[in-house]
Amino acid sequence: MDANEVLIITPDQAKTIRNTFEKTDKEIDEDIQHLKDWLKKQTHLPQDEDEDRLRTMLQFNKFSLEKTKKKLDMYYSIKHLVPEVYENREPLNPRMSKFMEEIVYFPLPKLTKECHRVYMAKMGNGDPNCFDPDIYVKVAYAIMDIRMVYDPCLGDHYVFDLGNITLGIVVKITPALVKKTITILQKAYSDRIKGFHFLNLPSIGNRIITIFNAVMPPKLAKRIYVHKNLDELHKVIPKEVLPKDYGGDGTSMEIMIDKWNMFVRSKNSWLTELANRRSNEALRTGPPMDSDMFGMCGSFRKLDLD
Repeated sequence: MDANEVLIITPDQAKTIRNTFEKTDKEIDEDIQHLKDWLKKQTHLPQDEDEDRLRTMLQFNKFSLEKTKKKLDMYYSIKHLVPEVYENREPLNPRMSKFMEEIVYFPLPKLTKECHRVYMAKMGNGDPNCFDPDIYVKVAYAIMDIRMVYDPCLGDHYVFDLGNITLGIVVKITPALVKKTITILQKAYSDRIKGFHFLNLPSIGNRIITIFNAVMPPKLAKRIYVHKNLDELHKVIPKEVLPKDYGGDGTSMEIMIDKWNMFVRSKNSWLTELANRRSNEALRTGPPMDSDMFGMCGSFRKLDLD
């Protein structure tokens, strides 16, 4: 399956994205080469980085070379701080595969007119036994790794349908989990988050909103929206982007989910290899990474690597 089937960027949208930063193709190629040359000098980081990933990282960091270097370092180093996010995340792994069938989490194929990508997230059928937050995060970052190569958009909206959520699921969504997820998005992936949208919020779901507000930077907390109905959602997320299940013009959620699961599974070997590409902290010449970004005690200790 081709990536363009699940992550559509039209020629006009690609032109809009490119023109946003007023960079010529020649200038972008020069920036990519600069990063490649820089990586060769970073003995603690993996080499032979994918050019499409470098291009996306540059764009997500508004073509600041210094910021992009820091994020590349963080991307490979953070895998030591949160190994549970990257280990055993192969889409063909039985637990991962089963979870992908039961829980909705995927980006919609069409961009908004602002060239933003929209995620749809739903906690399955409400059975807490089917909701494993650790696997949820694994799936989220497997998809994000794919998007870093195929989806250089201008920002993301996340739509959470909490209609089926139960108390058994809510208690699994902890402040530590949310903080870790958002921190990785921003620190390692430079995700330009445009909004968190909550739909069909039951009273027990208010605990989730409270957690989001508590752990997020003030700038992001202001981008949390609770929509009382689909009409309110459509004022922010256009119908032409949404699936028909949410009053949109797109195909059904079922079809979209099947396509995404098929595409993610086709990347099984690639995702496995990428998860193992991480920094060699024994070769780092500068200060060690600090785990305080997750609100944890202690610093990034020197690793004993074989």
